Amino acid sequence: MLRDACMTTCRLVTQSGLELITYDNINLMNRIAEQVLGRKSAQENGKCATLIPLHKAKLEHLQTADLNTSILNAPPLTLNDIILNDADSKFFTKNMVHTILRIVLHGGEGFERWRKDLDASQPVSADIIEVHKTALHPLPAMEIDESSITGNVRVIEEIMRVLGFNSDDPDFGKYVQIIAGDQLIIARQRSILNIAGCHGVLETHFGKPAAGTRSPGSLGFHNMVLDRLPITLTSLPPFRTCRDLIMVSLYARVLHCLLLVSGHDSLDQCASSINNWDTLVNYAEKIYTTYADTDRVQELRERRIPEERKRDADAKATKKRQPTAETSKQDLPHIRKGDMVFENAILFLRDALLTREFADAVKRGDSGRVVI
Repeated sequence: MLRDACMTTCRLVTQSGLELITYDNINLMNRIAEQVLGRKSAQENGKCATLIPLHKAKLEHLQTADLNTSILNAPPLTLNDIILNDADSKFFTKNMVHTILRIVLHGGEGFERWRKDLDASQPVSADIIEVHKTALHPLPAMEIDESSITGNVRVIEEIMRVLGFNSDDPDFGKYVQIIAGDQLIIARQRSILNIAGCHGVLETHFGKPAAGTRSPGSLGFHNMVLDRLPITLTSLPPFRTCRDLIMVSLYARVLHCLLLVSGHDSLDQCASSINNWDTLVNYAEKIYTTYADTDRVQELRERRIPEERKRDADAKATKKRQPTAETSKQDLPHIRKGDMVFENAILFLRDALLTREFADAVKRGDSGRVVI
């Protein structure tokens, strides 16, 4: 009776055409305490599926014909498609400043009194998903091996059968049917871009392991100072280890920059001196414009561009005169203009803030912030 009632509810949900189906494998291990004649551990495998109604979706947005037309008529990607306009740039800056504010509030109990102001000032895009409860409808378990392509086809066919779909119906392919892989993949898909972002930040800003204090802003040096296990870029540690190192370095830098822009010697002094929310926002804006502005990096780099071009030209001329001489970029003299340590620190702050903001936007369900 209970099974029939559940299946009736599932079929009613599928009649709307606005549902998501996800399936996963079930692995049950029957372990025995002692192996004797005829007794050994065994594993039972099966499949389970879950039906999830789509939140505020409409059938006109799921038409297969529109999807095919959009794919076939999609123009090539251009720079104008990814460069932010003025409105998007302002919204992006607001989000970066708010990310700094969220970090600052971890600087001690003195900053916690601004928690309500922080929550109230969170920038929100028009594409945010409101807080809601998702209904889950489990489907009957299936004894099907999904380890092959044909196995997955059989799983989908069985799901379609129990839900009452008819593949011979002329309207069967009229609307897109969203069928996802196992639930573990779905759970990880939310963080896969964040994982790639963290690994990218780590590889970009890790620095040379043997540089030591010559590269004080590198994550490799910070990892050594924190007395953590060594990290090898060719064999990265788990995602959590990489992310923790990046976040610890990011939070420390932001809080240190807060002391620089506020002129105080300690976070407690800074927290006690702030008597209104606007002052804290002003500090966050100064941190972003002073220590996370890539335009400043370009200005510093331009100071050594003429001499770098002259150096490279001289190296090419020398190589023509002496073809047998082997030189590399590491052998070329260093141009002592600009500030490479400061430049890399600015770039790290920008990249790490983006990583932090991306993760927070995903948790909040704001796809507009994710895209920006």
